[in-house]
Amino acid sequence: MRFIICGVIAIFLPAFILNIFADLPEGFISHSIFIGAVCYVFHLLLSHKLSNYPGKHENLILLPSVIVTYSFSLVVITLFQVTYSVAYFVWHILLVICLDYWSNRMKYSGPNPTIHYIPLGKAKNLEQIPNVNLVKLEEPNQVVSNIQTLVADLYSPKLTDEWERFISKQTLAGVDTYNVR
Repeated sequence: MRFIICGVIAIFLPAFILNIFADLPEGFISHSIFIGAVCYVFHLLLSHKLSNYPGKHENLILLPSVIVTYSFSLVVITLFQVTYSVAYFVWHILLVICLDYWSNRMKYSGPNPTIHYIPLGKAKNLEQIPNVNLVKLEEPNQVVSNIQTLVADLYSPKLTDEWERFISKQTLAGVDTYNVR
């Protein structure tokens, strides 16, 4: 939802401002709005694909995604000699960068995620990870409610059959389960 709101603002606000303050022919704004909307959709798709890789922060993906999609659109505009407004594109790209950055800041400004972990093998040192609420699971029969994420060293020789059953039950219940490497 936040991407739709940011997209509508980034697409129509520059057109509205240019309509008030600049005397541009009709085709310039309508072509610019269409091209800006297509570019924004491709930017969202590329950002989404790039952000699926773990450990990548979305703000680091933002600028390369904008550069690639809008450069490609400028190549297409040049090849087909489409009339467009340079002022619109400058304002549009600046708004896309600012609104996406703000949107990502709002997304990550919430509470820290809670991760339950089994302290065996390489998972013993997980307390060192910053910005995460870690809950140590001491034994497989421990009653724990509301597990959203489970981390364990799945290849540890210290992982007993009881722990493996616990991990299997949690995974089958839909809990995100990760292996520590």
